[in-house]
Amino acid sequence: MTKPCDKTSIELFFTMVYESGNWIRVGPAYRRRETAKSWLSLAKNARFARRAKVSRMILPIASPGKTTPQAAMIMSERFNMDVDC
Repeated sequence: MTKPCDKTSIELFFTMVYESGNWIRVGPAYRRRETAKSWLSLAKNARFARRAKVSRMILPIASPGKTTPQAAMIMSERFNMDVDC
């Protein structure tokens, strides 16, 4: 059962493809799972990947427009994105 996001967090979805032994993010972050899922076949075919998935991330918000340092580190390492903290 998924936990709904409260006002102190944002739920993001990413389109990921499996390539060269690693999951790689393709495209931007989406606010809805359905939107990220709609890009799976295109991303899979464009990258000649065998597998593709939608990955979910709940990004905690410390103050308006800012996130926690731990969340920024996860976004940087896991999704290759720079986030202000």
